[in-house]
Amino acid sequence: TEHTHQYVEFDWRVDNPATTSTPGAGLPLTTWIKEDETVARLSPRSPTLNRAGWLQKTGKNHKTTAFKSRWFSLDQFDRTLSYQESPTPSPAPLQVIPLAGAEILRDDLLNKVLTDKLTATTRREIQTWVFKVRPANGTREYILSAETSQERESWVNALQLVASEDWVDDKLLLPTRALSSVHCRSGHKVLQYLRNLIQTDPLYRLSAFEKSVMWDNRHDLMDCFEALPRVLTCVNWLSAREVAEVSSLLTRWAAPSHPAGYIALLDKEFACDVVRTFAVDKLSEMADTTFSYFLPQLVQALKYENHHVSPLAKHLIKRAIENPNQIGFDLFWAMKVETYNDQFKERYGLLLNTYVDVCSHKMKTILEIQDKLFAEKGEFETICQEIKALHHRGVTGDDLKQALRDKLTELNPKLPNSYQLPIDPRVEVGKILVHKCKVMSSAKLPLWLEFENAEEGGDPVVIIFKAGDDVRQDCLTLQLITLMDEMWREDGKDLAMEPYKCVSTGPMTGMLQVVLHAVTTAAVHKRGGALGGIFGAFNDVSFSDWIAANNGDPRSYKTAVNLFLRSCAGYCVATYVLGIGDRHNDNIMVRVSKSAVTL
Repeated sequence: TEHTHQYVEFDWRVDNPATTSTPGAGLPLTTWIKEDETVARLSPRSPTLNRAGWLQKTGKNHKTTAFKSRWFSLDQFDRTLSYQESPTPSPAPLQVIPLAGAEILRDDLLNKVLTDKLTATTRREIQTWVFKVRPANGTREYILSAETSQERESWVNALQLVASEDWVDDKLLLPTRALSSVHCRSGHKVLQYLRNLIQTDPLYRLSAFEKSVMWDNRHDLMDCFEALPRVLTCVNWLSAREVAEVSSLLTRWAAPSHPAGYIALLDKEFACDVVRTFAVDKLSEMADTTFSYFLPQLVQALKYENHHVSPLAKHLIKRAIENPNQIGFDLFWAMKVETYNDQFKERYGLLLNTYVDVCSHKMKTILEIQDKLFAEKGEFETICQEIKALHHRGVTGDDLKQALRDKLTELNPKLPNSYQLPIDPRVEVGKILVHKCKVMSSAKLPLWLEFENAEEGGDPVVIIFKAGDDVRQDCLTLQLITLMDEMWREDGKDLAMEPYKCVSTGPMTGMLQVVLHAVTTAAVHKRGGALGGIFGAFNDVSFSDWIAANNGDPRSYKTAVNLFLRSCAGYCVATYVLGIGDRHNDNIMVRVSKSAVTL
């Protein structure tokens, strides 16, 4: 049977009082567990470096297209790496590789994407992550591969530790089974190793041994905030003594370069109320503008709270009440989208209704209008689905556009004279400008919608409403570009970036801001003088000619060129870093008024 999603319902009544009782209120923040040998055994740390797991290896001819799976075992005390065909204990391994003085090297040039046969008709894609082991005796080079980049890093770090004579000298690794490897704070080489680990890929998982070393050296890392989340992963949360020490360390640890760094302490690994409350207290010091940038991440962090009612939930609702335009609308929609996830529906539904209960009458009225218009199963999503049904029946072109306008004409009388869109609560809109609306030609048939500006003489407000696309991906990309722009501005670099706005109103619905007075770079190329049309892209002066045509006097031309160059530089760096590869002449736009590149 088809699964039917149960939607969260709201009580929009004005006289609906907020609930004063809190389920689970009064429970202690932490339930201390008696510390005994069981608690010690459950520690995430280990003083030994021994590890085992599957790796791929080549044969003696080193063909990287013919890897074979073998079970590898690292022995810290013998300083060897051995392998066999399976994890089942055997009298003797297939090979024992001496590691004392060996070279351990990553080799990304040998990485390949291979396919492996699963069935007669299907194959799976496998990415190799290659590294080499060169024993000091030079008898043979071993080419190995891990399944993921993080797994390779873990193996390489462990092998390098065992192979290095420096570590034996530092007494980090003691070549005797009678002694523990880690007893006390370590020397300079160990600390440098730890600091390098901290700068590694955040997806890299510390081994139990690395956690042991990091915990023993925690006091030497207190000058580096980035070390704090790593150190917290080393804590045995069942130990009352260690939890108490964490509470003391938090207040003395160095602050991050940006307050948003404290969001890392709200990750799922840190369920301790002491840590989460500390993080919320620090985040509360951010100004509303900065705080609003990070709402998507803070809303996601609600999933990892121990209870529905938490310091983070209370603080989000408090900030939304204090600044509804900058935080309230965005918080409502960020939480509304999560109610479609059955696992978290209860939590976000409760928090949404709590916010609706305590917000102002005006805010509640506007949210009700927005919810009925833009949410999944709302008016515009219903119109979208009807348009798609007509298209599937063969209705196209002007007939499809007219069908849309007929439906919008029916909707218009139901709209109030003034309300706000989720995309920009600062601007109030009125009726739909039906004669300017259309169905766009993309595969999902998004709607181009224009609204009256409630401010007399203001430009129409134009949005694209999508149904059938997960707009959250666009939202995340634009959020990161906005953050890059903010960081550059704080560093004195104004790159004239103006990312458009985007709001997800459901798992597969949302809206995008349309940048007015803009043309595509394809249009600029087509008007490129003698080399216009299809050859415009080869005209070196097409952009300078276009800027000159829109900025007559020399001063405005110089300003426009400066803006154009800065925005080009900013978006080139941002899209390269984010790996955005689908930009082309039809979706890179230049705004006429400011000559700033807009994606």
